[in-house]
Amino acid sequence: MRPYGPRVGPPRDGGRPRSPGASPSVHVRVHRHIPRPRSGRGGHRLPSLGPDPIADRPPVAGVPVASGCAWIMDVQPHPGRPGTDVVYLLSMFTEPGHRGEGHATRIVRAAMRWAKVRGISLMVLHASEFGESIYRRLGFERTREMRRSLVPAPRRSPRSSRKTGRRARRS
Repeated sequence: MRPYGPRVGPPRDGGRPRSPGASPSVHVRVHRHIPRPRSGRGGHRLPSLGPDPIADRPPVAGVPVASGCAWIMDVQPHPGRPGTDVVYLLSMFTEPGHRGEGHATRIVRAAMRWAKVRGISLMVLHASEFGESIYRRLGFERTREMRRSLVPAPRRSPRSSRKTGRRARRS
């Protein structure tokens, strides 16, 4: 799935008018995480699980207005939770002109239905400030996740000019 995010440039539909009465579309793609080989070669791949996205409606003129990704992760077994699959919801985005129309809610509900039908009992996500109210309304609760980097932060070198390779001057 091509990630959708804030855009710079022309509208996705190239400015073409939508057909009369057409509804905007929403898309969710489902992917399974394939771990990196121990040799260190290759990387994480997220192949799509099937040709059909979980979607309420097909795209209008091939232009989705909202999208999200459901990533199936293998996790350690946990008492009281069947299986080792967990769905991680990520890359949620709605085009600014279509926010507040319920697209994100439909995407999350579609992903939840998809997971439940397949016996996956837990969905997790990291909520943005904008999306937190949507997730709370759908029954998500805050958790106490913690993290710590185990490698030092990379040192940043001075920016160089792309054309000359020399350090860029500051005005």
